[in-house]
Amino acid sequence: MIRSALDVLVDGPLDGVRECPGPGNCGWLFIDLSKNASRRWCDMRTCGNRAKVHRYYTRIRGRG
Repeated sequence: MIRSALDVLVDGPLDGVRECPGPGNCGWLFIDLSKNASRRWCDMRTCGNRAKVHRYYTRIRGRG
């Protein structure tokens, strides 16, 4: 697996490589293979969920 990752970083196109902006400054790198390049997080179950929960509670607190 490490060899495959190294091959991508050295030889492959880097357009799809992104850094995860997840809560707590995740910083993991991932390859966005989605059709419209819309992937945001390294893993939806962890970083994606935490970001959505944080956004929800921020929105709810603002209501009153």
